[in-house]
Amino acid sequence: MKRFGLLLAASVAVLALGSPVMAADATPLSPAAVKAATDIQAKALAGSGAFGYVESLTVRVGPRLAGSPAAKASHEWAQVQFKALGLSNIRVEPFTVDGWERGVESATITSPVAHHLHVSALGHSVTTPPEGISAPVVRFDTLEDLEAAPEGSLKGKIAFVDKKMTRLQDGGGYGEAVGVRGKGPEAAARKGAVALLIRSIGTDSHRFPHTGITRYADGVTAIPAGALSNPDADQLNRVLALGQPVNVKLVLSS
Repeated sequence: MKRFGLLLAASVAVLALGSPVMAADATPLSPAAVKAATDIQAKALAGSGAFGYVESLTVRVGPRLAGSPAAKASHEWAQVQFKALGLSNIRVEPFTVDGWERGVESATITSPVAHHLHVSALGHSVTTPPEGISAPVVRFDTLEDLEAAPEGSLKGKIAFVDKKMTRLQDGGGYGEAVGVRGKGPEAAARKGAVALLIRSIGTDSHRFPHTGITRYADGVTAIPAGALSNPDADQLNRVLALGQPVNVKLVLSS
């Protein structure tokens, strides 16, 4: 509110200075008033320092998953900042949380040609064995196609759902594509798959895979699941287009 007030005062003063009508009808501002207005304007435009706090927290502490050592470090960082601002009665309230960590994430096409793929475990994914899972890949266009596959048809295989998010101005393409993230592992497991890979839900073109959480159904075997970056999903498609069996080794230690 304080900064908004400064900007409002500066704006009114500048309008008063710049409006011919107001200049003609009103008493000219004194030099002292003009200086006060320009000083307020300069102070407001100089910034509030908020970016500096964000930069310090993200650079000095980094990702702060709840319950992690970095989360504890962020509490200590905040105490230092609050004390520097002159605040008192500062305390950190303890709490407990059931944590989940990604650990090692790796996916590699091992045949017919070798390619490393950038992958990120779906949130809450179960782990693979320490040596990973090596299996043939079966591709599906959509979650619905996977759900329609014959029972047991994916036994010993890795399902790959290649649903692309459509770029729409209202973001509606996200809702059409994101379902595979929550329901994909269950659907693949019901068909006998040993793991699931999906295309990251997004329209970006960089090699940073990303995801949210997934869910597992009671009574259905939980299988490891990960998201490939869009370029890596494209590369897997190109290898599949060669028409030969494609094997992938997946390691997730989440």
